[in-house]
Amino acid sequence: MTRISIAALAAMVGASAVFGAIGAVASQVDMPPGQLLLFLVATAAVPLALAGPRLDRPDLPHLGLRAVVFLGAINAFQIATYLAGLTLGPVGPVAALHLSVPVVYLVWELARGQRRPDVLSLSVLALAGAGAAIAGLSEGSDSGGSGPIIGLILAALSAIALAVFLGYVAAWGRHRRVRGAAGGIHLTGAVLMLPSLAFGAPTLTEVGLAVALGAVLWAPGVLLQWWAVARLPRVVFGTLLLFEAVFTAVIAAIAFGEALSPLVALAVVLIIGAAAIETRRREGAVAQPHQP
Repeated sequence: MTRISIAALAAMVGASAVFGAIGAVASQVDMPPGQLLLFLVATAAVPLALAGPRLDRPDLPHLGLRAVVFLGAINAFQIATYLAGLTLGPVGPVAALHLSVPVVYLVWELARGQRRPDVLSLSVLALAGAGAAIAGLSEGSDSGGSGPIIGLILAALSAIALAVFLGYVAAWGRHRRVRGAAGGIHLTGAVLMLPSLAFGAPTLTEVGLAVALGAVLWAPGVLLQWWAVARLPRVVFGTLLLFEAVFTAVIAAIAFGEALSPLVALAVVLIIGAAAIETRRREGAVAQPHQP
């Protein structure tokens, strides 16, 4: 990759808009989040199984069964830890920690010596961290449940798990049929989320809404996102993930009359700034390969 694809950047923002729309609608549904996600993921598995193989390059090898189960399990884990964190901890800080995927990638690369702690890298780290914090706080600021520290720990685990999940999707998506395996990955996750049904039986209306969201929004969002992450550096796509919280807040305000925090505008500026600096840094490094 010599230059970052504009199409991939647009696709990643588009996927964040789709998932933001799901979040906005889900915020209006009186249904346990775990059950909502169970039906979303299970329903999305069907169109993903049909469309995914048609969208992958036929010359690439299939993703192995172990990889499918691993990705399904790590995805279910990141969802479960995030939902548990929201239940136990303060919503704003928990959401901010969950969104800190680009920070996870940056710290990992700095620790492994994959990038130098120069001005541009530290600027991206500061902007991405601030963007995650502000985007998270714009989603809510209530005091949360009875275990705030545990909630924050779970949120941090969810961010790490999400970073691992998307990192593998991105890496394998360059030389394996990852989108072709999306149906199996989501089916694995749905099976692992079945225990959420123990919290009570949802109504037919709630199930119908979840099924519609899964088929109409979740499945296309996954295909769009997974195509984009395989074509973008991980810090860049991790930063653009923050737009999901922004779109959730904006769509909820437009469609459902929710209050829109002025922090959303600041989050947008920080996210764009972090993505722009990281793009410039990477393209500068490609243009001058002789530099260490």
